[in-house]
Amino acid sequence: MTISLTSGLPFGRCTSMVFPGHAVTADGGDQDGLLARETCPGGTPVAYTFTATQPGTYTYYSGTEPELQIEMGLVGAIIVRPSLGGDYAYNDANTRFDHEYLFLMTQMDPVIHQLVEQGRFSEVDMTRYWPVYWFFNGRAGPDDLADAFVSWLPHQPYNCTPRMTPGQKLLMRLVGGDQGQHPFHYHGNNADIIARDGRLLPHSRSQFTTLSVPGETVDQIFTWTGEKLGWDIYGTPADGMPAHSCVDGDGDGFGDVSAGSTFDHEYCADHGKPLPVVLPEQQNLPSAAGGPAVPSWGLAASCLRAKAASIPIPATSSCGTPTRRRN
Repeated sequence: MTISLTSGLPFGRCTSMVFPGHAVTADGGDQDGLLARETCPGGTPVAYTFTATQPGTYTYYSGTEPELQIEMGLVGAIIVRPSLGGDYAYNDANTRFDHEYLFLMTQMDPVIHQLVEQGRFSEVDMTRYWPVYWFFNGRAGPDDLADAFVSWLPHQPYNCTPRMTPGQKLLMRLVGGDQGQHPFHYHGNNADIIARDGRLLPHSRSQFTTLSVPGETVDQIFTWTGEKLGWDIYGTPADGMPAHSCVDGDGDGFGDVSAGSTFDHEYCADHGKPLPVVLPEQQNLPSAAGGPAVPSWGLAASCLRAKAASIPIPATSSCGTPTRRRN
């Protein structure tokens, strides 16, 4: 694989790329950087060449001023497919999956971005770094729930809406693309970590929450069946759901469509059991009245820093709007 990089950064900033986990050669470019060969605006492109010999999830990012340029978005993911097939994460039968999703985790300090936009690099102080926005694949909620390639997000084409049916295996590709550590938590069941940094582990590790580490990638497989919940996950006619059947054809305790079950992987011992919850009456539901919610402490601190740095604040922003705490 050969990737040609040309710097189009403003204010004459040079840049480069590094590819952890790969043996890379670089040709061309304008100067040697601290970590990689660099290219500068109006200069010579640099070509990075490597052979992706091992399948897995990898990251790439800027090797020039990485503390700043990664913050500004120069980071991404590379997925290398195994020869075993497209529904395997690695050349190992235990890594087969039904669906896969990328979780490129990044964050943003808007004060730094505003200073860089205005070319005020001498005022950028990374010791005061204070992110207040967090993203999956460049999107914050609720945009991460929108479809991929929606027209109003041309620079964030990928969504992050994991979907599966009970019994399926979901491959989660985690990439720590920022300076922070984030506890990546998934409800309902553990996930089996099968690889780190594009290297298959000798034994998978079951974990309820995975800590995302800057620059690290993690591959893990998640599955869920609803086994032993004590209620029918597909609902019952008493719940207003259509009737269905659960037929265990192979004796493993779960429904098999091939044997006449409506759904695969339904836990038959809980079939027909109602959800053991009594919904509250309307008058017992909490009220949303009481005024706008107070902004987060992170956002409030960011507003103060912006004002201290004499950065113009739009009148429509949360910084310029009086707020009061919700009662």
